[in-house]
Amino acid sequence: MGLNARDDNDVVKTLGKECRIVKEYFKRSGGKIMKGGAYNAFVNCKKRKSDKYKLGLIVILVYVLWATEENTFIDLWWLDLVDDLDRFETYPWGKFSFEYTISIFKREMGDKLKSSNV
Repeated sequence: MGLNARDDNDVVKTLGKECRIVKEYFKRSGGKIMKGGAYNAFVNCKKRKSDKYKLGLIVILVYVLWATEENTFIDLWWLDLVDDLDRFETYPWGKFSFEYTISIFKREMGDKLKSSNV
């Protein structure tokens, strides 16, 4: 896929105290935003083209890379990260995607293996 797969040990994963995107587009979320909320913010974004682009990146992230999780909350840190496009674009999404895919595979296969005689 061409996604960065370097180690993420040097990445500080803390939500900025004043995450602008959360404050501006998810005021009433109480810090809990589901995939549909991110999509709605993207569709309804009329303020700035740059914010529409950033929200679009989040929608791609949650609907493509994180596709199997339907009723879970998105990581607010991603919204803080996307507000700095240089950091977002250099984040090791390839490593994240690989580790996530393996965890889903183990979860799904684990259930199937438990129910069989194999």
